[in-house]
This record gives sequence, C-alpha cells and structure tokens, in this order.
Amino acid sequence: MWSHYGDNRRGICLAFDLNNPVFLNTWEVKYSSTYPKWVPHRSREVAMDMLLTKSDVWAYEEEFRIIASRDYPDGHPLKPDGDFIRLPSGSLTAAVIGCKADYSEVTRFLGQYTHSLEVKRIVQVPNHYRLKLGE
Repeated sequence: MWSHYGDNRRGICLAFDLNNPVFLNTWEVKYSSTYPKWVPHRSREVAMDMLLTKSDVWAYEEEFRIIASRDYPDGHPLKPDGDFIRLPSGSLTAAVIGCKADYSEVTRFLGQYTHSLEVKRIVQVPNHYRLKLGE
C-alpha cells in the first residue's frame, strides 16, 4: 500500500504494539459493494455503519478504525485528551521508511524524539514489481 498511502514510497509507516487499551478498542471495517443507506430519522442508529463501511474494492486492506469520543467516561482509552488520543508508553515500536524517502532526513527527524525506536527501510526487489522489508 506504499503507492496508496506512502506518498509514492517517500513516506513512513509506523508500527505499533497492538496489545494496549487503545488498539484493543478498535472497530473492524466492513467492506461492501454498496454504501449504507442514510435515513435521516435513523441517523444515530446507522452512524456506526456509515463510519465503518468502505468499498469492497479495498477489502485487501483489512482495516480497523479507532473511533474516539468526548462522550466516553473519564479514563476510557478512546476519550481524547484535547484533540488527541494518548497512546500508552511503548506503543510505538518501529518506523518503516519508504524506499524513495530521504533515509537520513527521516532518521534525523525521528532521533529528535526518540533514540530507542527501531527503524527499518522498504527496498525494491531488483527486476521485480515487488517491495520487501530491508534491514
């Protein structure tokens, strides 16, 4: 999905430890050939269907979504702190840099915030239309 979301392989992908309260409260996306029907007088009932439905052409993504709300009780992992959800310490485990990204610039930027983060790079397999995780 580097060409879809990674700025044509110039971006970065962040890897997270999923065993924490934020990621344990995610919602699985439903893939469908039709969008859920919006009925104004039932908008609250169908809101989650609308938020969690995506075209079936994207089913290979196997997406999950985090849906935060200020209405959650205090202490709920998906109740925002200001405009953000706070991830537990240690949640971010690695950064994967696209094969066309400026590796030194990205590692310099990441180094301003952490020195213990594992940094990996995507590389293009020679003579193939394929990418792999490098060292």
